[in-house]
Amino acid sequence: MNKRLLLLILGGVILTCRLAAQNIIAANRLLVRDSVALRGYWIRDVNNDSLLEHAGAHTISTDGALKKYIKQKTSKTGNNEEDITVLHAFRRNTTNPYLTDQINLKIISADSIVTPVTLRTGSADLFTASGKAPFSITGTYINRERGTVMDLNVMFLPMTLIGVVPYNTAQRFVYYRDTLLLNAKGYYGTMSITASWRDSAQIAKKDTLVAMSIEIVNNTPDWLVTVFANIVPPMSAVKFKQRLSLMRTGSMTETINLFPVAGMSDHTYMNMMNNNNCQIRIFKNGTETGGPATSPPSLVFDTTWKEVKIIVSHAPND
Repeated sequence: MNKRLLLLILGGVILTCRLAAQNIIAANRLLVRDSVALRGYWIRDVNNDSLLEHAGAHTISTDGALKKYIKQKTSKTGNNEEDITVLHAFRRNTTNPYLTDQINLKIISADSIVTPVTLRTGSADLFTASGKAPFSITGTYINRERGTVMDLNVMFLPMTLIGVVPYNTAQRFVYYRDTLLLNAKGYYGTMSITASWRDSAQIAKKDTLVAMSIEIVNNTPDWLVTVFANIVPPMSAVKFKQRLSLMRTGSMTETINLFPVAGMSDHTYMNMMNNNNCQIRIFKNGTETGGPATSPPSLVFDTTWKEVKIIVSHAPND
């Protein structure tokens, strides 16, 4: 009798332990700060990189990343109409031949596939980033080398067609101790990322570096706007901060160039001769100053300007 009672008690304990091990937790959100264990395997990261460069024994990859990776590997050319070809280079033009650095960026597709890209001094490469267009490129860089300036240029790169114009260019100058916050959008087909590290020119005593917040808005469907070394495509806008070398007591003139174009089905633009007139509105520190009176149109500003906004639209019909 005692033996049977002991077996019943032991069986109840085992059943209770088994039921406890199968508990289900229902929650709207679950935050894991370090790692989780699934059937004895520890998972420490979720990978959304379509190149699977960071995949490992303790990571899992999203369906989107795996789909793009398999599609790229099984394609005959390694490319398809949804992908983007990326050419990148990092040139060193400094008097010091031993300076080395790297710039870490991310190329993000419209369906959130992330492809990391690292620019290293003296190197270049050509690769394919997967995902649906349009693509954007983001990243942060701090110039920690005294006496230098980093010139970073991101642009659409027409490969073959004659007459197709570079329609989307973002250029940033990063002086010593400056921080680059890059967020460029709207890229299709082929793009280039070039960094040029060079000695910064000696700032004359009469000059000063002024930090300027710059916003360029292109509300036209058939013109390219080129100003401050940026090409803004139709129906788009860009906003960034840039330090400019200005005279302490004088002014600086920046030309606003307008190029007529026609959009094509592959999201590129062909040079055209449009008859539409454009209207340019300029805002200084949030207050409208009126449009430029010069031809070609230009912006005249000085050290009192902290913010500039340029809006280009079709001129209203009389």
